[in-house]
Amino acid sequence: MQKNKLFIAIDVPPDVQDEVERLQQLLKESHLIHARYPSRKQVHITLAFLGFVNANHIPKIKELLAHITWQLFTISLCGINYFIKHEQITVIYLSLHSEELLALANRIQNKLRHHNFYTETHVYIPHITLARVEKTPRPDQLKDFLKTCAIKSCAFDVSQISLKESCKDITLVHKIIFTVSSTS
Repeated sequence: MQKNKLFIAIDVPPDVQDEVERLQQLLKESHLIHARYPSRKQVHITLAFLGFVNANHIPKIKELLAHITWQLFTISLCGINYFIKHEQITVIYLSLHSEELLALANRIQNKLRHHNFYTETHVYIPHITLARVEKTPRPDQLKDFLKTCAIKSCAFDVSQISLKESCKDITLVHKIIFTVSSTS
């Protein structure tokens, strides 16, 4: 049985992609981390990561998403932060602010969980990944550096969410399978 690596996401506009690339360049030039950086085409906000799902379940997931409604809302970038695992910085990200984003993610996750398509148990932290850190020779310097990185003020409206598949070709590609639009 074919399995697809699926997630539900919000694509970000070009000005946010520009800011992500600018900040990634600053990180690269700092020489404080060894990391993998998402390409411009890969930049998104994950609402729910489903993992590997049998292809025959995709129609049901699409049906569930089609019944989720929301009003157009705005997301603002609000800073740079990082995730830590085993006392190591693992991901550097852009923090986001939007109560509506949190509510939408929770509705999606709960609906999918009710149908056994979503099993994540950690608290949802809305973010845009800047870098997946492989090695941090000087973590304290990196933390200090991140405090000095000013972000450009960016806000954008959310009018669509997409069910996406993560495919590995020569590079990682996020293929849109299904899209749902806001009600306004």
